[in-house]
Amino acid sequence: MTTSALRINNDGDLIISWTVLSIILLFIAGGVTFLIAGKLGLAVGLMAIPVVIAIISYPKAAIYLYIFSLFIYLYPATSLHLLFIDIVSLLFLASFAIDFLVRAKGSVMIPSVIRYGIFLLGALIFVTLFSSHPEYAYSPILRVALQLAIIIAIYNLISGNDVGNLLKFYFWLMVFHSIYNFGSFIVLKGEYRIFGFPGVYYDDLAMLAFPIGLAYFIWSESRKDSVLYGLGTVMVSFGLLATQSRGPSLTVVWVGAFILIYSWIKAGREENNHVRKRLKMILWGIVPVLIVLVGFAGVFRFALERFQGLSDIHSGTIWYRFSLWRASLLAFMNDPLTGIGPGCFRYIENILPILRFDEAQLYVQGLSAHNMFLHYLAESGLIGAAALVAFYSRNFLVSKRLVEHNRSSLPTSLTVALFGIGLMLLGTIFYMDGWGWGQNAFAAPFFFALTARAANHRING
Repeated sequence: MTTSALRINNDGDLIISWTVLSIILLFIAGGVTFLIAGKLGLAVGLMAIPVVIAIISYPKAAIYLYIFSLFIYLYPATSLHLLFIDIVSLLFLASFAIDFLVRAKGSVMIPSVIRYGIFLLGALIFVTLFSSHPEYAYSPILRVALQLAIIIAIYNLISGNDVGNLLKFYFWLMVFHSIYNFGSFIVLKGEYRIFGFPGVYYDDLAMLAFPIGLAYFIWSESRKDSVLYGLGTVMVSFGLLATQSRGPSLTVVWVGAFILIYSWIKAGREENNHVRKRLKMILWGIVPVLIVLVGFAGVFRFALERFQGLSDIHSGTIWYRFSLWRASLLAFMNDPLTGIGPGCFRYIENILPILRFDEAQLYVQGLSAHNMFLHYLAESGLIGAAALVAFYSRNFLVSKRLVEHNRSSLPTSLTVALFGIGLMLLGTIFYMDGWGWGQNAFAAPFFFALTARAANHRING
């Protein structure tokens, strides 16, 4: 099929015509001219146009840009209140739409998890009808709608064979960020929490990379790949330690333990001796890690002090978090069925004036509940919270069935990685900030889509 601007070659790739390519080169030349003239705003504007054209013309490449953008916490234009990943995701969806129109596909494939997402979206719209401030609901509703659109787009643009490449790309990007973060942490003698380019979202994104590295270390066919992923996983762990974030660090411990136990049982059932040998190697691998921790004890002292602070519930961040959880429960009890309304928690002291007597509320005004389940329970009651749990549970069950009944060409390392991520996504909605806002809102749909596509590959592959 051809158009005046775009065509598809024999391999199915979308190709830009020479006319469009000439226009792109003109924009670049114009941008360079303005840059030499010192007009930076015009230069950036002109040079951004060919980038946009390239992104929307190559949807599969746009997926890789989407992943790359997850690790860049940036507001290109603060007046628009849009993150860099917001802009990239919109361009990615435009790329998907153009690809769909140019290829003249008859229909869009919808994974089963989307039905549960629509249930969540419908629940938010329904409870908004009973909110005293429905004007606050537009942001939560749009976020969920955007997540569903991203899942559908990625699911339709990739095949089951692409899932492994995308997982690996995410993991190794995180490894490189972790090297930078941990190096900075050592140079600064551990006196500062280091988050790097992803900003405050680094710890959550690193947490999601951990099951990938661990699964590939245990289950990779190649010994060389196993060693590389093992080293990468150690690097991600040290990078996570550099953030001194307690929730994500504890999460990788329990999810990692679950993967190890599951892999030991699965390897025994399949009589896979080389996997069991690698599991035993993990015990020996702890030794050099402990040597590093002891050797740099002075550097890690601040991180250790933060973990010791978990026992202090009367001050610091634990105190603040308990205050947020208490506020969310009060909001839930105020209206158990529909909550106080989507988007209202950030203004909860105006809705529940009694909270103004809570000293900790002075420090946490405008924040989320720092617990995704309780946040939804407060804002959308039992209706919204049940829909949220159903959405994340569905993704986990798909990953569980995938790893238990894999009859396709997908490697076990991939299915175990998706299983670990699905478990992590579900588990953390009950005690962490969650996956519904900020950069994290773009990480969850990415992994949902990969899980759904891998499961479809199992069925049809």
